[in-house]
Amino acid sequence: AIDALEPRLSAMADDSKQTGIAVDELSKRVDAAVAEMGERIVGLSEEVAKANAGLAPVADVANQVSAQRKAIELPLIGMTQLRLALDRDTPYKAELTLAERLVGNDAEAMAAMTELATNAGSGVTTMGGLRRDFAFVASQMGGSLTRIQSWTQRLSSWLEVLVGTRSLPEADPIGEVTAAVASIDAALEAGQLDLAINEAVALNGRRSDVLLEGWIVEARKRLATERAFNTLSERIYARIGTTG
Repeated sequence: AIDALEPRLSAMADDSKQTGIAVDELSKRVDAAVAEMGERIVGLSEEVAKANAGLAPVADVANQVSAQRKAIELPLIGMTQLRLALDRDTPYKAELTLAERLVGNDAEAMAAMTELATNAGSGVTTMGGLRRDFAFVASQMGGSLTRIQSWTQRLSSWLEVLVGTRSLPEADPIGEVTAAVASIDAALEAGQLDLAINEAVALNGRRSDVLLEGWIVEARKRLATERAFNTLSERIYARIGTTG
């Protein structure tokens, strides 16, 4: 019986040996596969590290571009809003407050802001308003201006004469007032407010008039406002040019 089992036991031993060999072979293959996978992971990690190192400068550049864009956009928005506000004859405190954030420690810009703040609560008469008002003043001084007064101005003039607060316009036999009025109106139409003011002052020296004096005051406010805004714009845009 034992002799009969010997072939079987021998066969089983052979099978076990073959199985061991197969297991060893499989183990080697697994180890090789794991080693290869590890090498690939290491290589991939290196590539990821390189990619991240390359992305860092890109992110820095993107942040710098964003900061520069913001540094340019904010002044443009602030100054545009202030310009639009100054083109009206209404208060512009809110717009001036926004622009004030852009000034920094620039002495010229701060001086311009101080000048602009003088009339921020009330607003300043627009160029169109000054020209309209001057037409009314000219008509009251006896000067001839081709543009027609509004019915409210004509009614106001008539009432002032009626109640005695203002006399009838003086005659202008040699056309002195008419010539000065035409010159001032032409300067206003051309946007030369400084020239218009100088000629109005000269006219007032020859023919003193309370309405003309009041107009000169308002015109000087507008001139000072425009000059202050121009200075502020130059200083702020100069800062944009030197940023970055």
